Amino acid sequence: DGGKGPSGATVPTTIVNLAKNIVGSGVLSLAAGVAAFSGSPLALFPSIALLSVICAMSAYTFTLIARVGASVGATSYAETWGKVFGKETQLLPAFVIVFKTYVGALSYAIILGDSAAGMAAQLGAPPLLRLPNVWIGLLTTFVLTPLCLMRDLSSLAFGSVVGTIGTLYTAAFMSLRALDKSYQIGGVFHSAIGESLRPRFTPASGLNLSIFVLLSMLSTTFMAHYNAPKFFNELSPAEGGA
Repeated sequence: DGGKGPSGATVPTTIVNLAKNIVGSGVLSLAAGVAAFSGSPLALFPSIALLSVICAMSAYTFTLIARVGASVGATSYAETWGKVFGKETQLLPAFVIVFKTYVGALSYAIILGDSAAGMAAQLGAPPLLRLPNVWIGLLTTFVLTPLCLMRDLSSLAFGSVVGTIGTLYTAAFMSLRALDKSYQIGGVFHSAIGESLRPRFTPASGLNLSIFVLLSMLSTTFMAHYNAPKFFNELSPAEGGA
């Protein structure tokens, strides 16, 4: 086990944390990736096929990284890299992980800031609290930064449950609005959003190179590999000493 005992995270806790690590705004935006290359409902079939293939590849490589890390006694992705390829290049994956995490945190801060500003405006908050940048600064300082500094992922289980429920809630409403056609021309909510943000339901024009928009989204949809060794090492030992 690399000489460092796990912190005692249970399998359900790890599953919830991993699901929240993967499922987020990126998953909810996949519909836009499908719409980028076709407006036909038939586009769902090649999209789901691509999604399934990349999901399988991501699951395999995720577990592979965890197993390799355990076999060399590493507790992080960078440490695993260093023990396999040499410590001379260990800073390379560390830099990539920091950059990827920074970009992810920044995107979430922007999403949260825009959402908070919109809700503040609806509640009649002062003008200052209606500015997205103000909320981005507040949320980054008092929420996102402390969360990023936490060392034990198992303590995030409750927040992960809430976040996953929120994602499922959003997905359910997206499905409902797709079925009742509220956002189509003539729908009750079609005029409630800005013209530039209104969805477009265009006739099918066949597949085109814009499918790579979806592929680029799928390349990070299941991205949690940088946490694979950490998730593995935090698992509680199996009963019976296995």
